[in-house]
Parts: sequence; C-alpha cells; structure tokens
Amino acid sequence: MTILNGVLLALAIICLLAAAAFLMRAFGARNQAQAAAYSVGRQELRHDMQVDLVRGAAFLLVSLTVWAVFGLSLRPGRANANIPATATATVPAAATSTTTIAPTATSTQTPAGTNTPAATPTTPPDIPTQTPSPSPTATDTPKPPTAIVNSPNGLYLRERPGGTSQIELIPDGAELLLLPGRETANELEWQQVRTAIGNEGWVAVEFIVYQ
Repeated sequence: MTILNGVLLALAIICLLAAAAFLMRAFGARNQAQAAAYSVGRQELRHDMQVDLVRGAAFLLVSLTVWAVFGLSLRPGRANANIPATATATVPAAATSTTTIAPTATSTQTPAGTNTPAATPTTPPDIPTQTPSPSPTATDTPKPPTAIVNSPNGLYLRERPGGTSQIELIPDGAELLLLPGRETANELEWQQVRTAIGNEGWVAVEFIVYQ
C-alpha cells in the first residue's frame, strides 16, 4: 500500500466517524426537542438538529467518495506499450564562406557662411497660487443604543413578541440596533431591534447583552 492509499483510507475512516457523531447528536437533539415544552429553547434545539443532519450527510458523502477513490487506486494499471525508437540521420553541414564588405567612410561637410540662430530664453508665465480653503471640522455624532447576541446557536428575529413567524436567524455575537419597543409575551421579555441587513422585529431579552 502506498502512502497515498494510506492517506485516503485514514481520511475515509475519519469522515465516516464524523458523520456518525453528527447524526447521533442530531437524533439526541430531536429527542430533547420533543420532550421540551414550547419555548425559544425548543426552537433552538430543532435548529441544532437540522444543522447536525446536514453536517452528518456531508461527511457521509465525503467518506463514500474517498472510499470510491481508494478502491480505484488499488486496481493494477495497464502496462504502457513500448514505443520504438526512431533513428535520426545526421546530415553533414556544408561549408559556407562569408564575405565581409568593409563599410565606406562618408564625410559630412558643413557649408561655410551658415549661421545657426541662438535660442532665446523665454520667461515662464506667472502661475497663480491657490489658497487652500479651511476644511470643515467633524462633529461627533452620538451612537444609538445597541446590544450583542449571546446565543451559541444564533437567535431568531420574530415578527412580533412571542410569535412563531421567523424573519431572520441572527448569528452569535452580531450587533443589534435597539428600537423603542419592549413587551412581555409567553412569560418572556421581548425587545424590538433592527439587524445589520435592515430587518426589524423582536428578540428574547435573555439572549442579548445590552451595550
């Protein structure tokens, strides 16, 4: 077995183990989501299950592909056909004689009595100088209040407090612009925010950190 075959075999085994781990974690998240009551945490568990299923399927596909390449690399190769050598005939080069012709010297004469006009200096025109205009001074603009998402699995932006309609999945650590609205629904505090791409909606207060 060559080094390349060993690397392919190790890569296929690693991808297969990773696919099995993600699939097992996805089924575990599914059982937890079914057992949990309706809340924001249940929605996050369902999202984790979907992500792990996609990752497990991707690693399984990579593992199958590597196994196929490994199987093809074990097939014996066909022997290359012998290519007959072709004889090349050497043709003797004929002697050539080179005749060198010496260049003829030519003399240039300047006719007498011709005066070359002298160059007259020119005075450069006056260039007007420009006075730099004073630059406007920048004034500090107060920064609007913001908050940071504190949820490893991301946070859903909802259409209304406690609603099930999801507008956007905001990643962990993203900055949100705080809007005036704040309400209580489903025993949770909800804050009205605007995301970086301009969507406006509501998020649970327990998953954000005020700045």
